Amino acid sequence: MRRWPVGALVLGLLAHALAPPADAADAAKPDALRVRGRLTEAFAYRLHDPGDVSKLKPQALEEVQGKVQIIDVREPDEFAGSLGHIARARLIPLGELERRAAELASGSPVVTVCRSGARSAQAAVILQRTGVGDVANLSGGMLRWRAEGHGVVGGQA
Repeated sequence: MRRWPVGALVLGLLAHALAPPADAADAAKPDALRVRGRLTEAFAYRLHDPGDVSKLKPQALEEVQGKVQIIDVREPDEFAGSLGHIARARLIPLGELERRAAELASGSPVVTVCRSGARSAQAAVILQRTGVGDVANLSGGMLRWRAEGHGVVGGQA
């Protein structure tokens, strides 16, 4: 199966979402609605089967951090541990995610996070199966987030 560069496309679409309005109809919308609509389009865009999850690079997540739900699927000791966690991230361990999926705000894009990106990819598939439509996985997880110098809450320097 050929793999398409979905991460790059999503990043491009997110950049477009944050750009100024292109036409008068778009300009008439309140800014929050315009950005949210474009974010939803970006997250929903798929070039291959729906079970395949979009990936976001850390820089892209940082740019939209206040506009998405960040779900950290690590265990509580990892969340509070040496890697720390992303500001505003909500802890829902992977083993509890399917049961607790209804706790997520409907209609708001979700980005899943773990240590390296493997568990959060599984989490994104679980959320898609439970009906959450706009889901992406943080590529490289907290290891990459920290390595690229993005801010964390807690953790060790």
